[in-house]
Amino acid sequence: MGAPTLLPVLMLLTAAGAVLAQPPEPASVGRDRPLTTTWLCENERSVLLNFHPRRPSEAAWLTYAGTRVAVERTRSASGVSFASADGRLTWHEKGDEAALQLADLPEPLRCRRQR
Repeated sequence: MGAPTLLPVLMLLTAAGAVLAQPPEPASVGRDRPLTTTWLCENERSVLLNFHPRRPSEAAWLTYAGTRVAVERTRSASGVSFASADGRLTWHEKGDEAALQLADLPEPLRCRRQR
């Protein structure tokens, strides 16, 4: 048998170089600025939640039915919870599911995260 061909080795190095040649994603993406998540509720209305993931003490904003409300994080045994200062709105999310409780609704609205 002859000497092994260099073609497979060159192809592997070229592929590795193409992967390495891509610029790395900045570390600040999604960390140093607020995030907005979109949720679709069972009544076909959307909820937008805007918050800063690294600053839990900062106010967040929840928008529902054209109304934007400042909310603050509250303690939660699991998931993430927010509430308005007047207590008329609460939001609890865990994974891709959430519940929006409004003072004038008898039951919470169930919502799912949109991707």
